[in-house]
Amino acid sequence: MDYKKLSDDLLYGCQQNCADCVYAGDHEFECTITKLASSAIANLLIENQALRNAANGFKERAEAAEYELEQKDIYYDQMVDAFAAMDSADLEATKTKLRIAEARAEAIEQDRDRLLEAMKPNCLMCDSMHENGNCTEVGGFCTAIPAAHCPLIPRLMDQLNAEKTRADKAEKERDAAIKELDGVSNAVGDLSDFVDDQIYPLIQYDMYAALRDNIYAITTWEKESEWSGIREE
Repeated sequence: MDYKKLSDDLLYGCQQNCADCVYAGDHEFECTITKLASSAIANLLIENQALRNAANGFKERAEAAEYELEQKDIYYDQMVDAFAAMDSADLEATKTKLRIAEARAEAIEQDRDRLLEAMKPNCLMCDSMHENGNCTEVGGFCTAIPAAHCPLIPRLMDQLNAEKTRADKAEKERDAAIKELDGVSNAVGDLSDFVDDQIYPLIQYDMYAALRDNIYAITTWEKESEWSGIREE
């Protein structure tokens, strides 16, 4: 709208109506309709500009909020993709790897105990054997084959060293499996916090509940008695 033309029209109309006005030509009682109208228009223009500025501010805030929401959506999609990659099959494979490593370590430990037991009659693990091969209890050579001449000792020592190597390897495999499960645990824990703090306010509750159920299915393995016992060791 042309506000200057509006003001001119008001002035023209006022002049036309002044012909019959009893105060026409009396400056003391000069008509102020045009001045009031012009002042009102100026005030309206000022208020209109203020409203425009406020609207622009709201628009900027809305755009910033929309951008933040888009970034959260992108981050949410990334977290969901990461969660999907960490499926139950991978978790079960890692848990199976841990169980196999633990069973292997236990079997090796039993084999080592049997081997040590088998070596006792040959004086190698005898507490009464002197370094010169004599028996400190009988005062002479051991009642078994003297240690220095026992043909079984080299073979038993080789077996013992081999079992020790196997035990060390099994222990490393078990530690690697435990570390891998710890990494899964930390990742799921971070995902759980993110879902509660960032995702929950943005999605419907049924979607949130389904996501929490999937996270719970993964995190419950930490409470298994078998896993807890292994970690304490």
